[in-house]
Amino acid sequence: MIKSINLISFLFSVLLFSAPAAAEDLLDVVSKKYTNAGLVVAQIEKETFSEFLTTPESAKGTFFLSKNLFRLDFDTPVKSSLVYDGSAIWDIQDSGKKVTRYKLGKASESQVLLSTLIDKGSREKNFKLKKKSGADKDIVEYNFESLSKKASLQSFSISILKAKKQISKIEYIDDLANKTTMTFKATEFSKSKKSHLFEFKPTSESKVTDL
Repeated sequence: MIKSINLISFLFSVLLFSAPAAAEDLLDVVSKKYTNAGLVVAQIEKETFSEFLTTPESAKGTFFLSKNLFRLDFDTPVKSSLVYDGSAIWDIQDSGKKVTRYKLGKASESQVLLSTLIDKGSREKNFKLKKKSGADKDIVEYNFESLSKKASLQSFSISILKAKKQISKIEYIDDLANKTTMTFKATEFSKSKKSHLFEFKPTSESKVTDL
């Protein structure tokens, strides 16, 4: 689970907070659109494919993004949430009775580049653009490859709806050759931040595990 959480966190840091190129590309325009919004809300479908699984693992829910904070509320296969509040990632299960808190310290800075840990040049520092396709079509796809063979995230692609300037899909492959696809639908942008979405406090009934 922690590998999946770290990779998702790392992906959004790379995609949304990288330094823009001299000639602004569509990806840079989209990054600005997402980071300048008070709140981004989208329906998400997540599938993970592995040679060890006979069928892919699937999950559906709602994705929330506000500047450097994010929240994932999954409705299937079971109700659960991931909340990044700026200092820790909360994995909330069983209606808040089972909680895992992933603290972001120096040991995880190289993997989880969020908030103040983010280097604006992280995309250029960690990845190279391998291919850009569909520039003359409705969906533009960017394919990136890691500069290090030891990195947990070996490659990823991001698909953008050209007319709407919205992310429609993100795919990534980890160091175990697992492939994860995240599809975003019904994306909405708002000026209102709704800070409460990115806050979590365990209750007296919560069993909290720190990692």
